Amino acid sequence: MVEIQSAGRPIFHNAPDDHSQVRSLSGWAVLSLVVGLSCFLVPLAYGLLPLAVIAVILGGIVSLKLSAPEADLGLWMANFCLGMGIMSGTWVFAAYKTNADYLTHHAVQHAEDFIGLIQQGRLYEAMELSKPVGMRQPEGIDLQQYYESYQGDISADLIKLSSMLPSGEDGPPNPEKDRKVGISVFKNSPATVFIQQHPQAKWNLVQVKQIKENGDTALIKMVMQCSDSSGKRLLVDTMRQQTASVNTGRSAEWRIGSISVE
Repeated sequence: MVEIQSAGRPIFHNAPDDHSQVRSLSGWAVLSLVVGLSCFLVPLAYGLLPLAVIAVILGGIVSLKLSAPEADLGLWMANFCLGMGIMSGTWVFAAYKTNADYLTHHAVQHAEDFIGLIQQGRLYEAMELSKPVGMRQPEGIDLQQYYESYQGDISADLIKLSSMLPSGEDGPPNPEKDRKVGISVFKNSPATVFIQQHPQAKWNLVQVKQIKENGDTALIKMVMQCSDSSGKRLLVDTMRQQTASVNTGRSAEWRIGSISVE
């Protein structure tokens, strides 16, 4: 810098150093970018949801840290991590809620059909709903005669009634006895008896206790309450099995797993 005095003689000064301070790239920002990119995997599996939570926490902290004027470079990476964590987490929550609503809706519908058959005294038809679709009797079969007269393949029927039989009995297999016991257990169970005693009652869903999915199988545990003054509650297990075939493609088969008085 040069100053000119009034006498006309110049005076020279050293110019100040105006070079800006060089900022380096933040290592935390790079880590945030890696975590943010990994959030693309979160929608593929509910189990990766904690990754989205980590991305939100890490991205938020690093964004605040790099917001200062003299902070290291990489603020956009932290913001990207924060945004990906929020978006992937929101997507997973929305997908889970939609799937849970779908499973609950169909589970309630099948439980109401099952309870309705018992209320009407159509116990054998209700028993059919507790079996896999492929093991149910075809339409037109007299179910009462089928069950009580022991027609058909007894060995196959044992599989159908296995969920109704009490456990812990030893001795050689007795198909006729086992079938009688299975029918008796279902007819005389507290849930069946109570439902039959209240043929006009409505049953309303009050709680979904559990929704558990394992591959193509889903288990929905629900509590349904009687609309009358008794306020009795039933614990209903409903199962869904995804199947695939050449003719029908992929479809869902539903059945009642168990029903009991809570």
